[in-house]
Amino acid sequence: MQNQMRERMMATQIARGRELLVWYGSFYAVATVGCLGAFLKSRNGAAIAPLIPLGFVLGYQYDLAYLNKIPRIRGMAEDIMHDEMSLVALPEGLPSLQSIDAARLKK
Repeated sequence: MQNQMRERMMATQIARGRELLVWYGSFYAVATVGCLGAFLKSRNGAAIAPLIPLGFVLGYQYDLAYLNKIPRIRGMAEDIMHDEMSLVALPEGLPSLQSIDAARLKK
């Protein structure tokens, strides 16, 4: 049941990413038209400079929403869990029943 809830949350996050891509893609289209209009009017290359970082963000969102970014992230997470467990380990290890009881009795 817990795994089913996790899968539903993942599906919701993917759907959220796709919805965000629609909004961001619309913003990028409007910004592109505006930047190109400013470039044609002024012939200044700085007018189209914002399209470069915006393009990277749009590409990232597209990769997240429709391509294979989520399986790549999952694969990296599995690699970390197998090879670099010390990065995600709790400081001083897992709490024991005795340490929990001792902390409770201090209060």
